[in-house]
Amino acid sequence: MIREQKNTLRKFIKEQKKKISPKEKQRRSGIIWNKLEQDNTFRNACTLMIYWSMKDEVHTHDFIQKWHPSKQIILPVVNGNHLDLKIYAGPESMKKGQSFGILDLRA
Repeated sequence: MIREQKNTLRKFIKEQKKKISPKEKQRRSGIIWNKLEQDNTFRNACTLMIYWSMKDEVHTHDFIQKWHPSKQIILPVVNGNHLDLKIYAGPESMKKGQSFGILDLRA
């Protein structure tokens, strides 16, 4: 029952996200990151854990690029049934992963 509800909700959210244009997603992402950057916890953080976004998600690429020189960025990497955490070392450290074709960090 719960699994069915989760699948129904996932489908609904996926359809709702399709209705938002790439330009609008980029604009909304900027609002999120600007607000986060004003937060004292963020300002004081030395390490951030964030995901490398896909097309239909909050855009993270520019934010990661902006902050990786001054903060350690940790990205999750799917490894079979496990989630590994890797340190981001710049765009040259990324490769196309096996899960959903998402860029992830090289081993």
